[in-house]
Amino acid sequence: MYKNRKSIRLKDYDYSKNGYYFITIVTENREKYLSEINCKNEVILSEIGKEIENSILFINSNQINVDKYIIMPNHIHIILILENSEKSIIEIIKNFKKFTSNNIKQNYNKKLWQKSYFDKIIRSEKQYLALCEYIESNPLKWNLDKYY
Repeated sequence: MYKNRKSIRLKDYDYSKNGYYFITIVTENREKYLSEINCKNEVILSEIGKEIENSILFINSNQINVDKYIIMPNHIHIILILENSEKSIIEIIKNFKKFTSNNIKQNYNKKLWQKSYFDKIIRSEKQYLALCEYIESNPLKWNLDKYY
């Protein structure tokens, strides 16, 4: 018997609406196999991390723009911009996770992602700039990160 999971999405919000979205996806059991942070606080992608990066870049289209992203050892942050998209953020992330999970399971025999993901609808330039700074400074704060 499965427990009913409480949705973390905003009720009645149209996730296909034009706008900026901050997304965080965490690896299964917070395993650190996407990258490592070296002593200079630089992100060094693993082979799996390189495949994830290729998949992130593949998301870009006329209607979906990957504005910023970072691939940390056990999670990723992405800012996506939707412009008249036929797909919702929910569909985009579902497809991304499904594609990358199947690819990694086939090639590395690992379960890749935790269920669900975190999203934040970016509603102001101030919030956008703060999230961009957060993404850019994430490697510097790796040892303090809640996903570490």
